[in-house]
Amino acid sequence: MQAKQSETVLPHQKTVEDQGFAGGYTLVGKRILFVANAPVASLQLSLIEPLRSDVEAGRITTDYILWTEIARKSPDERSEGALLRRLDDFRPDTIVFSRYSEPHARAMVQWANENKVPTIFHIDDDLLNVPASTGAATYSLHNDPAKLKTIRYLLDNTTLVWCSTSALLTRFFGEQPPERALAGRIFCAHPVLAAPRSEDAPVIGYMGTRTHANDLPLAVPAIERLLDARPDVSFEIFGALATPDALVRFGDRIRHVPQVANYAKFMDTLAGLSWTIGICPLVSAPFNAMKTDTKWVEYTACGFAVIASRGTVYDHCCADGCGLLVDGEDEWLRAFETLLDDRAAHRTQVERAQDRLRRDYSPQQLLRQTEMIFARAHALKAQSVAKEREAPPVRINLEEVMGPDVKGWAWESEARSGGAAPLEIRCGDLRLGWCERRVARPDVDDHVGHWGRAKGFMMPVGCLSVLFRFMHRPAGLHPRLRFAGEEYSLHDYGPTLNTLSAFRTLRAADGVRGLHVADLWWAGGRLLKIRTLNAPEDPPAPRPVLLRVYQPLRNRAGEMVLTQVEETALSAKAGILSVGVRSPAMPLLLVGYGEDGEIAFADLVPFPSLLRGGLHEAEAAALGEAGSGLDDLRRLSDAYLAELIGAGDQPPPFALAAVEVDLATATGTEPLFDPTVRDWLAAVPGVPVVPIRAEERIARDLGDRGFADHAVARLTEARPPFAREAEARLSLPNAAVPTIAALVARRAAFPAGPSIAPHIVVDPAGPSRRWFVSIPDCAPLARDPALSALARDGFPVVTGTGEGAAPDGRLLPLAILFRDLAPQGDAALTFPVPADRADILPNPAGTAGPDVSVIVMVEAGEPDLRSLLTAIAGQATARPPEVIVGVAVPEWHAIATRNLLAELCPDRSQLVADLNGLNAGEALNRAAARATGEVLVVLDPGVIPHDHRTLDTLARLALAEGAGTVGCLQVRPRKPGDKALVAGPAGLFPGRFDAAATPSLALSEPACDTILPGAVYPVAANSPHCLAVAAAVWREAGGMSSRCWSRAHAAADLAVRLAEAGRTSLCTTRLSVHAGQVGPARAPDVYTATQVGPWRMLPAIRASTLLRSF
Repeated sequence: MQAKQSETVLPHQKTVEDQGFAGGYTLVGKRILFVANAPVASLQLSLIEPLRSDVEAGRITTDYILWTEIARKSPDERSEGALLRRLDDFRPDTIVFSRYSEPHARAMVQWANENKVPTIFHIDDDLLNVPASTGAATYSLHNDPAKLKTIRYLLDNTTLVWCSTSALLTRFFGEQPPERALAGRIFCAHPVLAAPRSEDAPVIGYMGTRTHANDLPLAVPAIERLLDARPDVSFEIFGALATPDALVRFGDRIRHVPQVANYAKFMDTLAGLSWTIGICPLVSAPFNAMKTDTKWVEYTACGFAVIASRGTVYDHCCADGCGLLVDGEDEWLRAFETLLDDRAAHRTQVERAQDRLRRDYSPQQLLRQTEMIFARAHALKAQSVAKEREAPPVRINLEEVMGPDVKGWAWESEARSGGAAPLEIRCGDLRLGWCERRVARPDVDDHVGHWGRAKGFMMPVGCLSVLFRFMHRPAGLHPRLRFAGEEYSLHDYGPTLNTLSAFRTLRAADGVRGLHVADLWWAGGRLLKIRTLNAPEDPPAPRPVLLRVYQPLRNRAGEMVLTQVEETALSAKAGILSVGVRSPAMPLLLVGYGEDGEIAFADLVPFPSLLRGGLHEAEAAALGEAGSGLDDLRRLSDAYLAELIGAGDQPPPFALAAVEVDLATATGTEPLFDPTVRDWLAAVPGVPVVPIRAEERIARDLGDRGFADHAVARLTEARPPFAREAEARLSLPNAAVPTIAALVARRAAFPAGPSIAPHIVVDPAGPSRRWFVSIPDCAPLARDPALSALARDGFPVVTGTGEGAAPDGRLLPLAILFRDLAPQGDAALTFPVPADRADILPNPAGTAGPDVSVIVMVEAGEPDLRSLLTAIAGQATARPPEVIVGVAVPEWHAIATRNLLAELCPDRSQLVADLNGLNAGEALNRAAARATGEVLVVLDPGVIPHDHRTLDTLARLALAEGAGTVGCLQVRPRKPGDKALVAGPAGLFPGRFDAAATPSLALSEPACDTILPGAVYPVAANSPHCLAVAAAVWREAGGMSSRCWSRAHAAADLAVRLAEAGRTSLCTTRLSVHAGQVGPARAPDVYTATQVGPWRMLPAIRASTLLRSF
């Protein structure tokens, strides 16, 4: 370590002793915090060393904040909040900044002011004007704009500035410095460690760092001549300074002693060197004129004779024969020769210098000086506190919250803070940052005076009030403004605080405040990516250079507090930022800071799970208008935010009271078992999670309560801060989560009793595969409890009270269901319900099934019906099914078909021939008129009911009260001749409406076996290839329409007429038929019901399940 020096003050200069603070003050019992970039020499010489004995004896308590140590820690540990917690924990009564130029100085000074703790800025160099001559690295380090701002701030705002020399004091404050700035008389002190070494082998020594690379060359020419003339003389360098090139040729006569950082060890090492002479070359320059005479003190203490440059800080300490002053090569050489040749002169000089050291530079004197400086700082702070009590009250007016900004003005008297106090922003106990007053307010000037000083402000922190209300007003998030020692609430102050009317999520997307966000997405569970565009050329001051991300999280005491989770540098250029967070669900507060820590912007992302890759990404895509982009995120977030907070003092109650989790099928790996999701549900929407069917789970686990008890404990440990007044409940199967829309809804009303909730189905393995599903209540299912329970199984269910009026909520998804949408295997398609099960539908009474008539219409030719008729004959029905085959040809052309009927269905079969010339509806009506069964089942000749339970299942559904037509899942070969199966249609659903020409409505037939697995659900219509209807319902409707030439239109027309009569068509994926030879008459999977008209279709549409891919 290369220490600095000290300067004895000239008669005209004012020092601490001249200030008159000598008596009555003691450092004993004090708690002192030292803040420095590193354990620099200045800190050790002037502060640590004089206090060492008292500290080691326990009479003084000290602590250190060293940025070199803090910089190695995590972003959270080196945050402003972390440093302020250090201050809160240590509670110093004095804070000393020693050459400090790193972050958070403003925050620490403001903490000290609030706690009436004096601050001292200890400085020993002109750090505002470090020249290039100190070396490129040193020059670049100290001229960093952020460091210069910190130095300037500490010079202007600490209680006391302690300059190492009067020259430095004058440089900073001029000839008439303020009473809060002074210079010390001595900078360092040391007792005598060694006597003169005139008898030892002659050694010339120099100690210095790389910053003195320009000083040593002053003496090198003379040293070179001396070494040439005197072979017995050697030269040593103590420190990191390299050997001058001119001296390399002297080989081992030039020695290096490595640098030592610890000052006590440094002095022990220096005293152990056998130097005869210690040299102090110093270039005469303005920067060097501010330095101290530390080298002379240390050389003298070690018994070295000193030769120093004339016209520098060494002139006074070397006076009176205490050192030789030289200028130029010849004088340096003569001084060397004098001290080496005249040993008596050498000894006399050292002894005289050591006498001065004992008299003027003793440790006792340095300790006394330190006590007087601390006494002065405490006296100044006491005066400031007294003036504050006498000063007029602070005036502040919060006029309006305008979206992201808080508008107002503030004024304080000169006695309080010199008229320049910043506006400090806090959330709970966290100091978020500060804002400057930049807006000129002539109207305020006329009222309070001090014209020309800006008093108005537009603080970009309106989102803090929104966050506070959004999180249900926890004390740890209460936004407050501190100004000149006074505190104001940003939440409830002022006549107009309708923050939601102008608030917009993520204003940074507009690119006005110096950060232009183009996109955000989740790259991992807790890694957020932010893509930025080029920032505007001239943003409002200050320009942001640092981004800090905060989240409301619970501390160890369980309190909700704002917590910094990430910090990253900002660039004006486009790029991608990586932001780590603690919770992917909790709101994100993005705060940008200028170079000096002023808040440049604050943005809120209230629902980050809506982002791409988030838990609710599919919700944003389903309800968005721009492909779930940033615009959709902002629009949905604003709407949800307003709904969650509510309007007025008494907003309507929430629609949902609780979210129920079905434990019977849970595995414990579902999203709701994630602690971050549960904490979010409790803290933000305030919804309790209630486990259900725990006893069924215990029975399934053969009496083992382990999983059920553990799941109940985990799901109920996070408790909302308030009780919801609603009674409706949302019950979720495994792998489902509630949508944000469901959680924040206030005006929704749900039907009485349980019903399937509108939801989104997402494939976790392919998030782009997603469907919106809305299954309405219908009479055929609702009137049969067993069938109703079966229909709801595996789906989210909402149980309402039926109270309140609300618009049709079928388009609002209440849950997101994560389900594998990959194609199923042949076994699952062939038998969705295993073939060994007696019944596909509940049959608790074991009643016999209805009598069934199967109608097979052959439109052309005479196909081979053996496979179809064989399958029909093998059906498990109460009576053998009646089979009616309708053919277009005359009866004598259908001899093979008649014979096949006689062979396979001898007791109950009919052939209806000569149907040529009739349209599809008329032909089917003629065949149906021959039927005697309770249920008619229409099958295409290419459809094979391979499952023996097919006819019984379709017939039972057709006879359900209020049922219209009934269909089931159709499976087909992947391609003709292929044995691998794929899912075909399972009902017809409302599709695309087209009004470009003749208004038309398409009925789509998606493959929904994975979207609605094992389900029974209402549809708009059913495929004519496999359709069942009760005979009584058929006759009630008058059969098929005679106007329909295709069976597709005829089936759609029948479903529409039945819907107009109040009946609902049903379909199921619990059953499949093989439709290998069947294909739609028009474009694949679409039938256009133009002949019935879109308005007549409305009852069927309202009664149908809605499926929409997005």
